[in-house]
Amino acid sequence: MDTEKISILLVDDDPGDCRLAKLALAKSSQTMNFAIETAGSLGQALEHLKKDSFDLVLLDLALPDSRGLKTVDEVCQLYPHMPVVVLTGLADEDLAVKAIKMGASDYLVKGEYFQSLLVRTIRYSLERKRTEQKLKQQEKNLQAIFNVAPVGMLLVDENTVVTKINDAGTKVVGKSSSEMTNLQPGESFCCVHLADDPRGCGYSPHCPSCPIRNIFEQVLTSGQAVHGVECQPTFRVGQRTVRPWLELSAEPLTVEGKKCVVVAISNITDRKRAEQALNMSEANLRRAQEIAHIGSWYLDLVKNKLNWSSELYRIFGVNPDGPPLSYEKFLQIVHPDDRKHVEMAWNAALAGQPYDMEHRILIDGQIRWIREKAEVEFTEKGKAIYGTGVAQDITDRKIAEKALEDSEHRYKTLYGSSRDAIMTLAPPIWTFTAGNPATLALFACKDEQEFIFRTPQDLSPQYQPDGQLSSVKSKQMIKTAMSKGSHFFEWQHMKITGQEFPATVSLTRVEIKNQLMLQATVRDITQRKQAEESLQKKMEELERFNRMAVGRELRMIQLKKEINNLLSELGREGKYRWMATEAKTLDR
Repeated sequence: MDTEKISILLVDDDPGDCRLAKLALAKSSQTMNFAIETAGSLGQALEHLKKDSFDLVLLDLALPDSRGLKTVDEVCQLYPHMPVVVLTGLADEDLAVKAIKMGASDYLVKGEYFQSLLVRTIRYSLERKRTEQKLKQQEKNLQAIFNVAPVGMLLVDENTVVTKINDAGTKVVGKSSSEMTNLQPGESFCCVHLADDPRGCGYSPHCPSCPIRNIFEQVLTSGQAVHGVECQPTFRVGQRTVRPWLELSAEPLTVEGKKCVVVAISNITDRKRAEQALNMSEANLRRAQEIAHIGSWYLDLVKNKLNWSSELYRIFGVNPDGPPLSYEKFLQIVHPDDRKHVEMAWNAALAGQPYDMEHRILIDGQIRWIREKAEVEFTEKGKAIYGTGVAQDITDRKIAEKALEDSEHRYKTLYGSSRDAIMTLAPPIWTFTAGNPATLALFACKDEQEFIFRTPQDLSPQYQPDGQLSSVKSKQMIKTAMSKGSHFFEWQHMKITGQEFPATVSLTRVEIKNQLMLQATVRDITQRKQAEESLQKKMEELERFNRMAVGRELRMIQLKKEINNLLSELGREGKYRWMATEAKTLDR
C-alpha cells in the first residue's frame, strides 16, 4: 500500500523541539511519509516558502525575528492557501482562537502533544484546507455563474433587501448594480407604485398583490422553492413606463447563518409576443378554416395516430373529446361505396403517388362531399413515416354543380327543342358562336359550322328599312344591349341564300365561362308582317267606303232640308224629320 508523502516546513528555533517533532512524525511512516524541512526564523521560513512547495507549515510563535500572532498573520497573509499549525509553549485558549481567526488551521501546545495527536492534527489540517479550497473554488464558480448568467440573478436577504444583482438583472430597467443593491425590490426596479406612499416599497396598496414581493416572502417563510411564475409588473424607466413580461424562480439559501433567497428573473417579453402572435395566427387559421370549410390533419404512420384540426372535427361530425383517432376510424366515416376508392388512393400515396381526391362521407345518415389533398413523408430508405393533408367540405359546391348540371340539361333541352332561333355572339367583333336547330333552319344553314363565325351584318341586307347601314346599326343595337342588359327591336335579316325576311330580335347580356356575351333570340315575323299589311289594306278600303257612304248621306239630308224649307215658304208643314245623329252629321 502506497503511503501519502507530505512535505512539511517546521519553523522553530529550538533544536530540541525540532528533534522531538521529527521523531514523532517518523513513527507514523507506515501510514504517512513526511518530508521535513526546518527553519530557525521567520525570515528563513519565508525564503523556503518562496523557493520550495510545501503541504503544511508547523509554526512556532516564539522566533528570534518575530513573536506572537504577528508571525501567524504574516505567513497567512503571504500564503493564504497554505495550512498553518501553530506550535507554542503557552496553553492560552484565547491566543489559539485569535490565531485560527487569522488563518491558522489548528493550535498545539509544546510538550502536551504526542505522536498520534500531531499526525491527526496535520492530517485534519490538510483535509480542512483542501475542503476550504474546494468550497472557495465552488463559491468562486458560483459567483462566476451568478455574474455571467444570461438571466437576471439577484440575492435578497431576510428583510427582502436586494444585496446582490448580476449584469443581466440590471438590464431589466437599465440601471447599474450599485443603483439596485441595498434597496427594496420595488426601489431597485423602479416600481411605478413607489409614489403611492412616501415610505416607498412595501407600503403601497398594490404591494400585497405584487408578484415579485410575494415570491420573496413566500420562499423566506416556507423555505420552499418557487419556479416558473410569470408576471407583468409596471416599471418606470426614465420618463417611460414599461411593462415587461418576467418569469421568476426562487430558491432559499443560507448565507453566513442568515436566510436569503436567490432569484432568477428572465425577460420573456419577446416570447410572450411570439406566443400572442402564434395564438392570433392559430385563431386566424381556425377562423379561415371555418369560413372556407377546410380542416387539416396529421397521421403518424408509425403509431397510427391521427390528429385533426378543430374544423375537421366539425366537418366529420366527430366529438373532439372522444376516443383517439386512427386511419381505421376515418374509413368508418367514409361512404361505403367510396371506401375502396379511398383506400386505393391512399395506398398509392404510400407508394409515392399524389393524393388528391373527392369522396363522400356519412354523418348521421346524411351524405357530405369532401375534397382531400395530402403529402406523405418518407425516410431515406423509402419508408413512409407520416402524412399531412387538408380536407374541404365541398357539399355546397357539389349541390351547386348538380343544380347547374340540371339547369344546363334543361337549357339544352329547351335550346334544342325551341321553335325560336337561339344563338350566342362573342366579342370583340361579335361573331356567332353557337346556334340551335331552329337558327340553322331560319338562316338556311346546313349545319352549325356553316353558321358560326358569321356576324349579324353577314346575315342582313346592306341597308335596313330606315335607310341605315346594317353594319352600323347592328353595332348600335349590340352596344345598347351590353349597356342596359337587354334590348328588343325589329330587324331585317337575310338567309345565306340571300332571301330577306323581317324579324324581331331580343338581345340579352349573359356570362358564359367568365366571359360576357350576348344571347340572341330571333323570330321570323314574315307572316305577321303580311297579316299586318293585309289588315292595313282592309282598313284603307273600309275608310274609303265609309267616306263614300257618309258623303251620300249628307246629300240626302241636305235635300230633305231644302224640301222642308220650300214647304215652309208655301205655308205648309215640313214633310221630313231626321234624327239628332243626322243633324250632327249635317252640321259637320
